Amino acid sequence: MHSLTGLMRGLDEPVKIKPIDDDAEPIFIVRNPGQAQSIRTDLKFDERLAAGEISRWYSDNAFPFSMGDDEEIDLKMSHPEYHKLVRFVNREEDIEEEDGSIRKHKFVWDKLAGQAIAWKPVVVCFKHEKFFSWLTKVAKANAVQVWKEPNDLEELQKIKALFAVKPVGFKDMPQAVLDGWLGDVYRDHLADFPIALAWPALVTVAGTLVPQPSGIRTNLFCALVGPPGCGKSQAIERAIKLLGVEDPRLMRLKAGSGEGLVSKIGDVGDASRLFFPDELSHLMSKAKIENSSFPTVLNTAYYENRQSIVMAKQKVVDFSCQLSVIGGCVDTQFGEVFAAGTTGGLHDRFIFGQSPEDFMYEYEPFNGARLINPPDESGFRDASRPIAVEVDYQVWKLRKEWEKDIPGLTGRVFEQAIKVATICASFDGRKTLTVDDLEPAKEFARYQTQARILLQPNPGENYEGRLAHKFLNYLRRVAPDGEWVARREMLKATRGYDLGPTLCDRAISSLEYNGDLEQQKIGKEGKVKKDVVRLVPKQ
Repeated sequence: MHSLTGLMRGLDEPVKIKPIDDDAEPIFIVRNPGQAQSIRTDLKFDERLAAGEISRWYSDNAFPFSMGDDEEIDLKMSHPEYHKLVRFVNREEDIEEEDGSIRKHKFVWDKLAGQAIAWKPVVVCFKHEKFFSWLTKVAKANAVQVWKEPNDLEELQKIKALFAVKPVGFKDMPQAVLDGWLGDVYRDHLADFPIALAWPALVTVAGTLVPQPSGIRTNLFCALVGPPGCGKSQAIERAIKLLGVEDPRLMRLKAGSGEGLVSKIGDVGDASRLFFPDELSHLMSKAKIENSSFPTVLNTAYYENRQSIVMAKQKVVDFSCQLSVIGGCVDTQFGEVFAAGTTGGLHDRFIFGQSPEDFMYEYEPFNGARLINPPDESGFRDASRPIAVEVDYQVWKLRKEWEKDIPGLTGRVFEQAIKVATICASFDGRKTLTVDDLEPAKEFARYQTQARILLQPNPGENYEGRLAHKFLNYLRRVAPDGEWVARREMLKATRGYDLGPTLCDRAISSLEYNGDLEQQKIGKEGKVKKDVVRLVPKQ
């Protein structure tokens, strides 16, 4: 807020000026100054400036580039420094014509206006696919190509709606989740991975080393999610090697059934076991088999060490251990891996780490050393860490307070965050976990709550149902209040086209018929129209 004091005659009190927020107003890239003036007139720039609806900066810089005709655009883009995003400032260069003559060509790229395309929406008011591709892929502008100039405020509002929510893309887990000695392990030995992949892997592996009894069970079920090649398995392998977890504590196997898993583990009392099938798709495919024991065995093992399993021919197997599970899941298969068969509680027991958008891991062999002496079944050779930890009773009273600050927080996520905090305290040598230790855990709970909006089991029984579920989850995440979203961006973010445009059309039409979604085309007759969708606003 700003105020005017002595400059305002006749006023005893300062006048508060409402700040102008025009960040959503787009930058227009036009062919020539005449087109710019036409848009300024049609969109009432002068009237809106006088009314305080837009800022002087925006009024002066809304039309930074007059690109010229196709021949001139091609000439600019052929410049050897163009790809470096060099902004030309009133610079003339000699251009040699085909007949050998020389003419002067003036490049007028204003630096300040050039910076604007990095943070303002950009509208390209003509058709030129090569320039538009450069603008979005090289200059990384958030742009739409409308080909012709918008000529009324209603059309401007529809264009702005396309920019209201950017395409979904997972951000990395924040640095604030890193806690104590294990946080330093990430910084010193795992920082080439995103936190969202390395931290869940590290705390899950570390949880298998915490002595029992502690104030809370420290076993975790962990799923790292991302495209092939993003480093899911390598993050897990690095965490395992850094903390020295080996056979028999580490179990690398692909069990074909719950019975097969419990037979392999047997009765090891309260000792920890880390079940690492690498890709979770194999495990979950078995869990989805009708009458499979896997979901029941895993759901119970999350909270209980001991189970008695009746196998074929009425053979009873006593199974006992503190079981942790870790593995990767390809992002495009998540809804199918965690499908209808996991909605009974197994999905809810997992913590998730989603690879940030566009991250790809460049493999390097691990050449570090174990950070703690390797444990054996009889005890720990390193007495300094980890240690058993008690959880102060006041910690459990924080849930209601956290729920006010983290919309959608569930009891299970709160419990998982406290587990992670206990594991970190154990490796710090802190004997008691108190409320003063929980800021990193709270940020971890915030991330998990957000991740679950998209990373949900898909209850659809067919491909069309699965797509419909993906589309609704996407819209609930990026436009929960019913803002319009470009249909193309929704299909791109959910990888809907992997199943073909026909199925996408049917899924969207079904959602529209059921009153869950609306769709329309933006644009006037004779112009290219933009397909947009949104959740039906709640009454």
